[in-house]
Amino acid sequence: VTRQEAAAVPYASMGVRLGDSSEVLAVLTNDAPHARLWIAGKQLAVETDGGRIVRTSGFANNLAGVSGDRGAPVPPVKGRHQGGERTLLYDFADLNAYSVKVVCRTVEGGPESIKILGRIIPTRRMDENCRAGVLDWSFTNIYWVGIKDGMVWRSIQFVHPRLDPVTTEILRPPEAR
Repeated sequence: VTRQEAAAVPYASMGVRLGDSSEVLAVLTNDAPHARLWIAGKQLAVETDGGRIVRTSGFANNLAGVSGDRGAPVPPVKGRHQGGERTLLYDFADLNAYSVKVVCRTVEGGPESIKILGRIIPTRRMDENCRAGVLDWSFTNIYWVGIKDGMVWRSIQFVHPRLDPVTTEILRPPEAR
């Protein structure tokens, strides 16, 4: 799908790229509280909650789920963060590892404009430094959060210790709930 074809899609859509691979077009198929399901053909599905990837299907290694501490919904990624640590629980079925404690600290990177399909979007960059001690896995997720709307327009996220980072960018946003 070319950029022009992606821009012409009349549905909420998102570009998804694993590592250095080509970007694929995913269309929003379900928009429920705490669960936006994006599908790319028959081979790939990505579920997000407030811009954070919380479940994947179709990659070589998949994220079975993410929840907040004690099973609560994941805390949203916000354009301004007051600091402090947050704990997330990750599930990796292929590793037989469930409720893996991941401790994250978000650092505000400041304002940064990004360009998506020719449109300039003023955002605030948020770097989320995380560590899963039991897996000896450290990573940094990066989010570009819209200054006006608070939406995560672009992200680079690590969703599995055996997988390259996943880059997402909202090509056509979902309608406001």
